[in-house]
Amino acid sequence: MKKQKRILIISLLILVLFSGCQTKKEKEQKGPFLYYANMEGTALEKESYEIKEKKTEKAVTKMLEKLAKAPENIELKASIPPKVKIKRMNIKANEVHIYMNEKYAELGEVEEILCRASIVQSLTQIEGIEKVAFYIGEDPLKSKSGDIIGFMKADSFVRDTKSALKSSQQTTLTLFFPNEKGKGLLSEKVNVRYSGDTSIEKLVIEQLMKGPETSGRKPLLSSQVKVLNVSVKDGICYVNFDKQFLEQKYDVEPKVIIYGIVNSLISNGKASRVQIAVEGKTAIKFQETVYLNELLDRNMELVEQK
Repeated sequence: MKKQKRILIISLLILVLFSGCQTKKEKEQKGPFLYYANMEGTALEKESYEIKEKKTEKAVTKMLEKLAKAPENIELKASIPPKVKIKRMNIKANEVHIYMNEKYAELGEVEEILCRASIVQSLTQIEGIEKVAFYIGEDPLKSKSGDIIGFMKADSFVRDTKSALKSSQQTTLTLFFPNEKGKGLLSEKVNVRYSGDTSIEKLVIEQLMKGPETSGRKPLLSSQVKVLNVSVKDGICYVNFDKQFLEQKYDVEPKVIIYGIVNSLISNGKASRVQIAVEGKTAIKFQETVYLNELLDRNMELVEQK
């Protein structure tokens, strides 16, 4: 029974590898591609790639190096996690044998599947490469049940337009919006139903952009502002907006805007500090008042008590 349950879970996880509905243009798009993980770590997204190396071994090595580095698209991340290192790689006929360090065994179930799938899907586009085998140290990679996984081909992973991890959840958020004068903040509690693969931090930003539900409060962010990325690492929440964040017109004091974001993120998520960037840049003095190159702590002095 346990084995059947695990097989079901693995099958569902594999469904998330290729999410999003394909348009006609995307279907006509030709490879080769590199497959990177999205920032939520729930699916793979492809980026066009040109294989310039004529020798198979060099082409494989170059692809693996690319997959271990963050792509230019800030909405994606390296599909081979930083702690995972490829100790060596052998090519035999149409097979690639990849030997990982011991850190590979520490990957979570979804992260491991995404990493393995990205490598297989990318490498099997190289002429002559049909299958890939993985090892931890010198031992063949095994499933949780102890079975050797063996060779994997391009069709070993299910391509599906649905995300199996999108299970509906509900939570209550405490958000902070400007008061009518735009000189202080008022808290507001909202009940939100969301998909299970959406981070709380991203959910908070989305709700802030929708605006307040209670009277006496002003919107914090314009709907024209785009969020390029939201992530959390080592207790710091990184929020990256597009240039509209700087260009939109505000009738609210600059520090109220900034700390409405910061207070909302810290009050609901796991971060204790926030770094705000605009198109990846932090060397900015927002509205000539707040420096964005500094990590920001929660400021409850701006919050009015009612």
